[in-house]
Amino acid sequence: MVAPNKKVYFQEYWLDIIAILPLLRVFRSIRALQLLRLLRILRLPGFFNRYASSFLYILQRGIKEYLIVVGLLLRTIMFGSVAILVFESSSNPDFTSLEERFWFSVYSLFAVEPIPASPSSLGGKIVAVFVMFMNVTIFAMLTGKVSAFMVDKIRREDDIVDWGSFSNHTIICGWNRKAEIIVREFKAAG
Repeated sequence: MVAPNKKVYFQEYWLDIIAILPLLRVFRSIRALQLLRLLRILRLPGFFNRYASSFLYILQRGIKEYLIVVGLLLRTIMFGSVAILVFESSSNPDFTSLEERFWFSVYSLFAVEPIPASPSSLGGKIVAVFVMFMNVTIFAMLTGKVSAFMVDKIRREDDIVDWGSFSNHTIICGWNRKAEIIVREFKAAG
């Protein structure tokens, strides 16, 4: 009922509509139709085919930035592992093996929580805070890169809005508190 273009909606989601028919009381005896939802898996090749060119474009356009992010990840993990070895090897029995130091760096980087144990020395605590700060930094870089790609794609292809499906519409730029009054006056004017 909400779809702006019913024809496009039914062409795109006909399989889903048939699959939900058994939920209605009239069609309860046809529960086998729910298995049709599994046929949605057949859409995957089309999905990958449609977006494969975007993936190549993403890699070609931003390979330097992605390499910087991956390099920062690896360097942060290596730095955290070695620094914890230097600061915590004598005072903290929880950081005896290389594996424990590595996982400390990985968990601190991705979970922003020093796991398996918190460092006890001042140097170890500073390293843990640095690794957690790098999480925020790397996440912000990655988010910025993805946002820049999306904005660039919208500008290039203008595919966010299907302008052909609109007719007899008014576009209001600069929406604010007074816009509702403007819309009411516009409608009242005929």
